[in-house]
Amino acid sequence: MSKDPKNYSLEEKTRICLEVTSADESALQEVLQKYQLSYETVELWMGETGVSDQESGALSGGAGSDIYVEMDNETAKSTRFGASYDTLNYKRLTFWAIFGSTVILVMVLSIIFIYEFSFSGMDSQQSVQNDYFDIQVLNEADAKRLNSFGVVDEEQGIYHVPIDSAIQKMIEP
Repeated sequence: MSKDPKNYSLEEKTRICLEVTSADESALQEVLQKYQLSYETVELWMGETGVSDQESGALSGGAGSDIYVEMDNETAKSTRFGASYDTLNYKRLTFWAIFGSTVILVMVLSIIFIYEFSFSGMDSQQSVQNDYFDIQVLNEADAKRLNSFGVVDEEQGIYHVPIDSAIQKMIEP
């Protein structure tokens, strides 16, 4: 068995704790001096080993000793209740509820605005593309008419001829 309290094995600590718990008040001092230990060390070992001093009460000052705890009224009330009471700050709670709701509302409105802005821009871009397509179709139809022969009004004898042919006819003597 080692003389240094740090080097005791778990079995030795358990044996010493059992010896201390079985001793009365006067024998307790002798056991502690024999092993050169303090009350605190033995109490720590009791926690480690699971040995309880409930039978003798040697370390706690006797089996029937009373424990007194000082506490304020709020702590005593919470202890009887079983949990601490909630004291809500309704002004702060109301402020944060309104502030949070406002932030969410602003975010939703921003998303709606961005959505509308992007789709209105897309509609105008689509409109420009449609106008370009319509103009291109008209230009192709006009170019086809200007470069072909055809009848405009047969009763009145109006015909259309390609521009190149009309220019050629006018240049020829």
